[in-house]
Order: sequence, then structure tokens, then C-alpha cells
Amino acid sequence: MERTMPTVDFFGHRISRLIMGCNPFNGGSHVGPELDAEMDAYYTFENIKKALRHGQEHGINTTQLSGNHVMWKLMREMTREGGCPNWIGVTAPYMASFQGGLRQILNSGAMAIYQHGSEADTMFAEGRIEELHDRIKMIRDAGVPAGLGAHNPKVIAYAEEHGWETDFYMTAVYNIMKYNFRPSSSITGISNSGEAFEEGDVPIMLDLVKQIQKPCLVFKILGASRVCGSDEIIEERFKYIFENIKPIDAVVVGMFQRDRDQIAMNAELVKKYGQVK
Repeated sequence: MERTMPTVDFFGHRISRLIMGCNPFNGGSHVGPELDAEMDAYYTFENIKKALRHGQEHGINTTQLSGNHVMWKLMREMTREGGCPNWIGVTAPYMASFQGGLRQILNSGAMAIYQHGSEADTMFAEGRIEELHDRIKMIRDAGVPAGLGAHNPKVIAYAEEHGWETDFYMTAVYNIMKYNFRPSSSITGISNSGEAFEEGDVPIMLDLVKQIQKPCLVFKILGASRVCGSDEIIEERFKYIFENIKPIDAVVVGMFQRDRDQIAMNAELVKKYGQVK
């Protein structure tokens, strides 16, 4: 019997429990500059569109995209062509104006928007908590579901404890900035390497995800390629993640299609382990 892609309600939209992540599209590997360059070279405008279309063929009807000029143009073009996937926009730290970037994401048709995770981690660490809160309120006031991304579970726990106007969370299972704190490469323009991907972080974030009643979109589940030693290891990780998140949650996975059909493989694993009972 052929399995179908499981979906969940996301503020009135039925979204696939596998969401295509945008880091490979942006040349952001979280491994090093060489892989960054390979991803950037492969993911031309046409290859990004090809990946998104291929994802739809396998039931992946939703993607997460950076709020930059390339992605705005991409979504507008796919809308004109027909069959544009649902997309969730992430604020771009390098935009001169948060409000201006937010407006551009809205104008390009995003169904929800969240505050960039590494930037949120940075603002929290620097004590800019009210500024971060104000950004969540601005997204909510714009009329779309407002999300908060983070790698540090303390950021999300703080927002929950203080009743922030968050509708959903983007939750990384690795706290990549816990040592040698530094901002994301999307903020500095310098490829990050040597980040902290520690397995002990995974259950900490998953425990928090299970406690939160709001939807969580769980990302970096494969450790930015570090948990990909074999097909068996990859399958076990998908199984473990879905056993430890809520039925209303989904996963976000970046997929690099150059050497292997990761889209088809990951889609089958989510169809196998992500069914909502």
C-alpha cells in the first residue's frame, strides 16, 4: 500500500509534515566554505524551482525561505507560472530595515513569517530582549502567524514564560552557538565552521517542543549532514524525531540534490514515520 505525505493544520493551511529548508538554496551548509560554495553553485534559480517542483511531486507542499530579493522573485515567478508551494518566510538579518524586509515578504505571498533563529539567539544573548519581542509583535500586527526561531532553548522558554505573541516556533535541535558564541554567516557574511553540534542538545530541545502547546517546526534534525553516515542512521533519526514531537508539529530539512535524490528519500521517511495517529 502506497503511503501518502502526512499533513497538519497550520493556521488554516494543510502543510506537509516535511518542509523543504532553504539553507542549501542560499549556500549555507553549516559545514564550511567549500560546501557553501558547492551548494551556491548548484542551486541556480532554475534548480531551486526544480527542487521545489520535485518536492511537490513527492507531497512536500511547503517550503521555508529567506526573506531576500532572490526568494521574493522566485515566489512571484512561481506564482505566475502556477503551482507555487506554501511558503513560510524568515526575516533576513542583513536587510537595512526590519519593517521593509517584513513588508517585502508579505508582498511575495508568505503564509507565515518568523524571526530568524540565529539573530534571535544573538539578540537574546546581548540583552536586546524587548527589541526581539517588538519584532514578534510587528509580524503579528502585519496580519500573518508570527513565529520565533532559535537554537538556544532558553530563548523559546523565555518567550513562553512571558506570554509573547508567538503563534509558532522554529526549533533547532542543536544549540550551535553554545560555545564560542558568534552570529550566523547570514549576519556576518563569513562561512561558519566548527559549530557545536552535540547530541546531548537534541533531547533538551525535543522535551521543550513537547511541552509547548503551539506548533513547532523542528529543524537541523540531521545535524546539517552530520547525522548522515548511512541510510540506516538517517532513517533512525527521522523515526526518533517523529516519536518525540507533537502531532501538530512538522520538520524542516534542507536537501542538496546534486548527487542524490534526497527529496524522494526524505519524503518516504516522513510518509513512513510521520503519520498522525
